[in-house]
Amino acid sequence: MKIRIFFLTIVLTMLSFTAWAGWFNLFPKPLAPQDMALFEAVLRNNLSEATRLTQAGASPNAIVPNGNSIMQNAVVSGHIEIVKMMLRNKGDVNLVSRDGLTALHMAKKPEMHKLLLENGADPFVRTEKNRYSPLESWCYSTAHITTEAEKKQVMDAIKSQGLKAKREQFENTTWLTRADLVETVKIHQSFKYDINQTSNIDKQTPLLIAAMEDKFTLMQILIAAGARPDLKDKAGNDPLAIITRYSQSKNGNNDFAAVVKALVNAGADINSKDVNNNTPLCNAAVVGNPSRVGTLLAVNGIRVNERCEYGENALFKTNVMAVSRALVAAGADVNHESDWSYTPLFAVTDPEVVTFLLKSGANVHHLNKTKESILVNNLKNANEAYKVSMDENRITNAYLRKFEIIIKAGINVNEGPNPNTTPLILAKRVPFTKFVALLEKSGAR
Repeated sequence: MKIRIFFLTIVLTMLSFTAWAGWFNLFPKPLAPQDMALFEAVLRNNLSEATRLTQAGASPNAIVPNGNSIMQNAVVSGHIEIVKMMLRNKGDVNLVSRDGLTALHMAKKPEMHKLLLENGADPFVRTEKNRYSPLESWCYSTAHITTEAEKKQVMDAIKSQGLKAKREQFENTTWLTRADLVETVKIHQSFKYDINQTSNIDKQTPLLIAAMEDKFTLMQILIAAGARPDLKDKAGNDPLAIITRYSQSKNGNNDFAAVVKALVNAGADINSKDVNNNTPLCNAAVVGNPSRVGTLLAVNGIRVNERCEYGENALFKTNVMAVSRALVAAGADVNHESDWSYTPLFAVTDPEVVTFLLKSGANVHHLNKTKESILVNNLKNANEAYKVSMDENRITNAYLRKFEIIIKAGINVNEGPNPNTTPLILAKRVPFTKFVALLEKSGAR
């Protein structure tokens, strides 16, 4: 969505000078008349007029209301012939915009990147805000293959504004293909740019930025170009950790499988720990996508009982039946003990998953390190949740069926770490009327 909004803004302003002129009048220091005329010529992609005005004294380096120079706006619009002309006429290739960007930070197509670099653009210069290099900025905001749906959206938007434009002009100036992404990375590398070095504020290499932005195709391109998948950002996350935490990825499961394969083949550790001490498998279990969990389980060397956050294994992290089933089939221990001797049965609440774990050998009588049973611990959690939300119905619905199942499985309804912390006493504190009724019916005292 971010890319679409940005792109549509460029398209509409590029084609409609009226909108720019209205915005322009809001500023107290307008452009000199000849510079304003040059700006208009750039917006209309009128090379002959732009050439005439530049040679007559209009400045390619004049700053327009959006904070960019006129030449930078030509770069954004992809008007490469105008940019060539301006570079021959004192256009400053390393001029910094009001937002701290150079023309190279704004370039889209590989031809524009190459032109600017060949004319002295600095591939190592960094933005003032987040310290991104031009290639890092491109990976963050621009390096996106334009889909047919997005192309249609642009053309429909243009038509709705009563404007005229051909698809070809966008194909040639701003819409990107996979080949464009490959070529742009190669061009920067040919100018001695190391894609495994960074000094931005988050210590994110282009590969890490691509992972953060959910750009799986770009990730594969960077890996093929030599990007290291073992490098971590400032927070301590590697690309695998980042992509396995996505709950709303725009990429399909096949794309996920392809990028995981590329990362692992390039040396990524399938059992690496992120900033929260979670493995990719634990992260994927939290998200609850069975296909992605299956992809990870198929990787040679994965440790299904690796201790993650709090010493838990992946079974603690999910209430999705298909995920739990896949983990157990791969050897996940249903009685795995965390740092405080909790087991997965303490954590899960989905009735189907609870039943499945019990049938798979989960010990309903297990006590944690403070001698709490599953029933006592969950009732304490329910009480704490009530203090926050005061929503008895929601909390009751979350736990009632589980309590029925573990009571039927034989858990001791009177067992507590001390006489003042029994299941019935805990249930009466809110009170949870349905919990109380269930416990009393089951012999709790």
